[in-house]
Amino acid sequence: MHLFINASRIISSANFIISGLFFHEIFLAIAIPATIVDLRSFRIPDCIVYPGIIILVAFLAIAMPGQLVDSLIAAALATCFLWLIRIFTKGLGLGDVKFGACLGLYCGTHAIFPAFMIAALSGTLVAVILVNRKKMTRTARIPFAPFLALGAISGRIIVDLYCR
Repeated sequence: MHLFINASRIISSANFIISGLFFHEIFLAIAIPATIVDLRSFRIPDCIVYPGIIILVAFLAIAMPGQLVDSLIAAALATCFLWLIRIFTKGLGLGDVKFGACLGLYCGTHAIFPAFMIAALSGTLVAVILVNRKKMTRTARIPFAPFLALGAISGRIIVDLYCR
């Protein structure tokens, strides 16, 4: 009997690891095209973001149902936070706001704050370096999707390594 219980624990652990790795790959499949398009055109198209949201929610509902509510809350918080930044600073595009929903679904409530901190700090650092090297002016636009994606991945890794 103990052998059966231990075997089922090993199988469920393996399924969790596989689904977790696949979840990271799904996010990367959304974040990489969004980053490339944003770098080229300063836009994050709906044809990347909306299917990404649907796929992430569906995957969470099927493979990780215990994290679904947490991720939906994080998606709502991330979208609202970015929307407020857009309203008050006029510095973000609507694509960044929508991409925030993908970030929230991927990070969950435990990693969304570190993700935004890393995104803001890395984006600011790159902007300061570019301005100081006279590669851009202080009023120039900078694509933010690469920094959001970097923040999401880094924030999730940091929280998973140190807080769980």
